Amino acid sequence: MSNPSTYRDASLEEKSRLLEIIYAMGCDIKDLYTVNLKNREIRPYRIAGETADSETVPAEGVLFDDLMAQYVKNRVFSEDKDLLMRNLDLSFVHYELTNKESFHVNYRTVIDGEIHYRIIKCIRVGNKETFDTILVAFASARKSHDRKQMLRDVETDDLTGIYTRQAFMLRARKLLDEFPDSPFDLIVSDIDNFKLVNVLYGEAKGDDVLRFLGEWIKEDFRDGIVGRIGSDRIAAFYFSETSSVADRVGELLAGVKKNSPVDITLKCGVYANVDRSLPVSVMCERALLALKSIKHNYSLPYAEYDGPVSSRHMKVQMYESRFERSLKEGEFVIWYQPKHDSVTEQLVGIEALVRWKTPSGKFVSPAEFVPVFEEDGLIVKLDEYVFRSVCAQMRDWRESGIHVPPVSVNLSRASLHSYGTVRKYRKIAEQYGIPLDRIPLEITESSTIMDERIKNLMRELREAGFKLHMDDFGSGLSSLSSINVLPIDVVKLDKSLVDYIGDDGGDELLKHTVELAHFKKLQIIAEGVEDETQLDFLRGIGCDMIQGYYFAKPMCCDDLIEYFKTINYDTDNE
Repeated sequence: MSNPSTYRDASLEEKSRLLEIIYAMGCDIKDLYTVNLKNREIRPYRIAGETADSETVPAEGVLFDDLMAQYVKNRVFSEDKDLLMRNLDLSFVHYELTNKESFHVNYRTVIDGEIHYRIIKCIRVGNKETFDTILVAFASARKSHDRKQMLRDVETDDLTGIYTRQAFMLRARKLLDEFPDSPFDLIVSDIDNFKLVNVLYGEAKGDDVLRFLGEWIKEDFRDGIVGRIGSDRIAAFYFSETSSVADRVGELLAGVKKNSPVDITLKCGVYANVDRSLPVSVMCERALLALKSIKHNYSLPYAEYDGPVSSRHMKVQMYESRFERSLKEGEFVIWYQPKHDSVTEQLVGIEALVRWKTPSGKFVSPAEFVPVFEEDGLIVKLDEYVFRSVCAQMRDWRESGIHVPPVSVNLSRASLHSYGTVRKYRKIAEQYGIPLDRIPLEITESSTIMDERIKNLMRELREAGFKLHMDDFGSGLSSLSSINVLPIDVVKLDKSLVDYIGDDGGDELLKHTVELAHFKKLQIIAEGVEDETQLDFLRGIGCDMIQGYYFAKPMCCDDLIEYFKTINYDTDNE
């Protein structure tokens, strides 16, 4: 490691402040680095008098992302890997440090088969408005009570104070092992339309609701354990001998209804008398399947996992078990749907869509498999596969002398939350020689609502060179304000809005949306356009582009080339 003089970016006063913070950590520092947020490069930094006890010594010129990926892969306890990668994403770190001077993450490492308790502290260097350098300290706890506290920190959800998802799974399994003859029930609760709470009352009040719910359910189920297993999903695992499911759920719902800080509707999925041979994660899936079965049935406050839900569960398991093989064997194929200029009717863009073609030749509907893969996180791999496939196809077209307009690719919410998304997608495009502005990314509006971290990542994507399309505008809790604040280039009107053409309220909403988008210098695409009446109206209010069956359905690659010929599209010029 180098000496403090290598840290040229900080004043003496700033160095003193940083050292005071580090010494106050009450930990044994293993490694200390400065990280340049612009180029992501790290530089070792030694505190005067400290000896090196490094666990992360990198080669010269290594980027922080690469260092963390290698460290997490080789050292970090499996249950803490996602936690660390999520919290040490530099865009998230930058956002956190604009609000506070420093923050830390507790986690565990495995060295020679033993678990060690660790802490990583990130400290802002300079003014919160202008800083571009941070100090990152890797350290270990000194005292046993520190280690116990760190374990509690790792296992406890920051917002609600109940167990994290991983800790809940481990603790539930421990209960099963300790009481092999006792039956257990599992209840998973979900706030119906929680996004509406955030929209109506603000994020702070939404957090208050989650805190209340965590505390209330924890108190209600003192005979078991309670954990937060999703954004607004809280699970309770308890001894089923104590009372009937109907009584427990009834008491819970009545208490929440009476005492919640705002009016909410809570729904529950129940897996009664769990099969203890199953992983706890599968038990939770069964309760969630029961919950989903009443998602839009407002007369039923809860449902139990049973035979009919079981068939759905079997289908989910089948999709998940076939995913890796299907990905490897190319069963996921890319189809393309053209976009046309509303006035000239010239081809101006294409959207890439994924289809699943099984070995029998049958297609699985995206409406069936996409929600499954979004729920279990496999959608991240699928998104990357589609993006890579489209880049490869665009390169092949170019090398064959076929030039096509920009081809947009969908990016899921899970991919936006995934570690290193910007860098990964940029590298893939560069690998195939595709300019980033030729492969826009489509992001659903629902993915961005009230999520500051995703907004920051969207800004990073645009700064990298990607064009961003806000997809499905109008499909859910849309707000014209999202057009005003989100870093986007194109707004895509959902088919549900287009279908309202002819209705006075729908017509006015479309007009105002197009006017605001154009005022913000954004383009508008209408999707799901099926007839000439819709086309004429959209053209009349200034909609820029049209996508839908009126011009063309989604088609395979070969059919797309034939389609170019039928519309006399000049593939020799971009």
